[in-house]
Amino acid sequence: MIEKTITRIIKVGKFEHIYSLYEDGLVYCNPMEFFKICEKEDARFDKSEGATNITQVSKIILQANNGQEFNFSKEPKEGEIKLKSAFKYDHIHDFNGNLFCCTAVYQHNTKDFIVFDERFAEFGDTILLIEKPMKFVLAVQDCLKGMNLSYKMDIVKYYDKKSHDGKLDFFSKPDEYSFQNELRLFIQNDHNEPITLQLPPLKEYSSLFKLEDILLLNKK
Repeated sequence: MIEKTITRIIKVGKFEHIYSLYEDGLVYCNPMEFFKICEKEDARFDKSEGATNITQVSKIILQANNGQEFNFSKEPKEGEIKLKSAFKYDHIHDFNGNLFCCTAVYQHNTKDFIVFDERFAEFGDTILLIEKPMKFVLAVQDCLKGMNLSYKMDIVKYYDKKSHDGKLDFFSKPDEYSFQNELRLFIQNDHNEPITLQLPPLKEYSSLFKLEDILLLNKK
């Protein structure tokens, strides 16, 4: 359930994808595996995506090829090595679904100018600024109901993976991603394949910008 008042929604991506959303109302929703399995580390991907639990590890024992053991501990005793941070994730491996991710701007942000983190450049080169967020959300919901798809939309909650211990869900992400202020759509789908939603065009209540131009303004 979305509890905060959202005044605008921002989507950053490649020009061709953002323009098709602006002009034609096409919303591309990639499967969760797309965000977990990646060849490079950047702000779009999160290998903990879909994790159901995170457990803090206090002790690790490593064994070398010669049989020698090395003991790591967060509270090391004599002969043990200090363990700064360690944790493990639990996943439901056979659960599939699709995601659409965007950035929410809240009511408390009264500035006309929105400051963008430079890491948004890893998403693409174009910004779509949606001026009527509720109209967009309702259009998405109407489309999903028409397709008979189960879904949930909510604000992502961020956690410190070095200290948090406990349950996670599809709206949990490590706090290194908190700059995204993510509003997330999760669509339950048994098939590991993309889903495209057809909405009415967004051009009547949104605007396009080059991300490069906005990042340059940030530096002035």
